Amino acid sequence: MQCSLWAETLMVLGSLILGAVSVAPTDIIELSPHIPVANRGESTIATCLAKNAKPATSINWESPFYFSFTQSTTPPAPDGTVNVSSTRRLSPTREMNGQYVYCVVEHPALKTPERLGYQLNIHYVPSVAITIVKTDQDNLQLKCNADANPPSIGFRWTRMNDTNPIFNKVQDDSILKVPILTSDNNRLYMCETSNIIGSAKSSIYLHQCKYVLLSKLVPLPHSLPIAYKFVLRKYLSTSLLKVVIKLASTTLSGNAFQIQTTIASSLSFLCNICFHG
Repeated sequence: MQCSLWAETLMVLGSLILGAVSVAPTDIIELSPHIPVANRGESTIATCLAKNAKPATSINWESPFYFSFTQSTTPPAPDGTVNVSSTRRLSPTREMNGQYVYCVVEHPALKTPERLGYQLNIHYVPSVAITIVKTDQDNLQLKCNADANPPSIGFRWTRMNDTNPIFNKVQDDSILKVPILTSDNNRLYMCETSNIIGSAKSSIYLHQCKYVLLSKLVPLPHSLPIAYKFVLRKYLSTSLLKVVIKLASTTLSGNAFQIQTTIASSLSFLCNICFHG
């Protein structure tokens, strides 16, 4: 009887001691007050906090990409509990936007690790590409497609050597309607859009070459590369005019003389293909 009493007493004392030693943490994630911007160096993304734990908590991160973090532990409070914080840093890119990362908290008082997830919000400069759509009336629509975070604010269409009031003004709509091409419409069309991070441009050159309509999207970085261009061929529904569309997307650069020279030589080459192909 006496042994049984001692056994029960020890069990109660053991549970009290364990309860006093092991205190589960309170876990939270604090996001950085500054939204990270892509391609501008390393930024603080978030801090994972495990508060009022006894003993100290173990914090790890789960992520599909490389990151760095720093961890710190506060001195014990009078009740023996401590706070552990882990601050995560990374060099953000636009591809990271919208992906999930997790803070993983482990502690003796937790039956299983706690996973606190959040979705990355990365700001980045717009990237722009122009696509061509033929309407039922055989007119063309140029659409300025922008990928940006935060979203683009307005679109500005311009046409080289043109003072027409429909150009060079900011509009909410990304579409520019172009009537059936005539020699007057043989121009370089440019679309520009921006957000709070920056701006970007793309261009397309429309050209009517005798009986052949050539629509060429012209990428114009400093080196004017052509290796990554590709060709899409299709026919207009109301005629046998062959449409050759070269598509690419980039930020417009280079001076006007370089642009016109490159376009002229490209169109001459394409016309020869169409007439003799």
